[in-house]
Amino acid sequence: MNRETPWWTSDWLAKLQGQAKQELASAVQAGRTLARIEVPIANLDLVEWLCGYPDQVQLFCMNRSRTLSVAALGVADRIRSPIPISFRDGLDEIRKRLSALPAGVRYYGGFEFTARQHGDPGWDKVGSSMFILPAVELIQDEQGSRLAMNLPTQGPAEEGVDHWIRVLSHWAPDPITESPPIIRGRVDVPDRDAWAGQVAKVLDLIERGEVRKVVLARRTDILFQHPLDPRFLLRGMTAGMSTNYVFFFNYAGELAFLGSTPEQLYHRQGRQVFSEALAGTRPRGSDPVTDQALADELMTHPKLVQEHQLVESHVAACLAACCEQRVERDGPSVLSLPRLQHRVTRFSGRVGEAYHDADLLERLHPTPAVAGDPVQAALEVIRQVEPFDRGWYAGPIGWVSGDEVEFAVALRCGLLAGPLFRIFAGAGLVAQSRAEDEWTEINIKMDHFLKLINPG
Repeated sequence: MNRETPWWTSDWLAKLQGQAKQELASAVQAGRTLARIEVPIANLDLVEWLCGYPDQVQLFCMNRSRTLSVAALGVADRIRSPIPISFRDGLDEIRKRLSALPAGVRYYGGFEFTARQHGDPGWDKVGSSMFILPAVELIQDEQGSRLAMNLPTQGPAEEGVDHWIRVLSHWAPDPITESPPIIRGRVDVPDRDAWAGQVAKVLDLIERGEVRKVVLARRTDILFQHPLDPRFLLRGMTAGMSTNYVFFFNYAGELAFLGSTPEQLYHRQGRQVFSEALAGTRPRGSDPVTDQALADELMTHPKLVQEHQLVESHVAACLAACCEQRVERDGPSVLSLPRLQHRVTRFSGRVGEAYHDADLLERLHPTPAVAGDPVQAALEVIRQVEPFDRGWYAGPIGWVSGDEVEFAVALRCGLLAGPLFRIFAGAGLVAQSRAEDEWTEINIKMDHFLKLINPG
């Protein structure tokens, strides 16, 4: 090691190196496939730390309550399926691996919304599902701050320790400028006219009683003159006081999937499970009086009430099927975010011993908030109408550990590949929907990215 970083000294890293090799030797002797070491560290800026390692696979996640934030580098293990896979098969493989691993290990990743219909190669890198066990994690939670190293015992294991100590010692200040590259073009998929036609088609199906609600998505493609650094977007997503989930998967500059979503799918701690219905949207007002009037609309407007009740009924029924006691609910109430406000109802229950995470995921996803109602009929309409693959947009994204799981819904997200940034958002259509209103709502949902990359 030939330099010191702002985070730790060469002596500290040398001590960490020795501890890691000791733990590795013990794991090898015990026949374990992975060694894990955790050491306490001082609180630091996770985003600034992560941005100093641009050549590594990078991961960042933050929950809504800010009681868990993780910045991570590298890949100690990867579970990836290039073809559609069931939640049960995917989670069973994670569980199988976790059963042989030390306590504290988390796999981070997600699943696509549904199987791809259009063969979009843009999603090939992440596949149908992918979960990563990072090599190095910086974790901040209610227990404090710590650095964790996950070290496979196969192969030249000690060389792996040496490699990551070298990486950690070569942190470089983030050179990102405050302005993104020049934008060369923008394409909305579909465009405004095609969107109006799609909405008319869906409203006709609703009037005929074939569906009650369909959530249609839009994709906006932004092409830059030069590649956009994903770390620029990470900084923008984590600035300010938003209480959204934040997720960021950066595959060493080749591809990045990232977003800031308000919606929880479910959180399980032991057998206690928490979920929510989040549907019905209004913008924030320009002054307190207007803001309150818009919030009141969320609670009284027939369209918004219906849209929310469809999701509320779905989530309540799914949890009731898996929980051994009465499911508690709190709400509906208004969830206020910097640019938008939503109607939300929260649920909690105790999962029965015969049920597992796959049962929860299979029942909950997709909710009517991202698909429609009835869900299967709405999915068929989406397959027929939407002209692109959603990929991981609106799919479950989160992390899995031995006794705790949390999945959010990947909304307000984007896929970045070099100079091309694809932004995704959607809107729920019910009988009283208007194409122009829903177009505007989606624009507002995309606004956090659009203003970040084009502040003028």
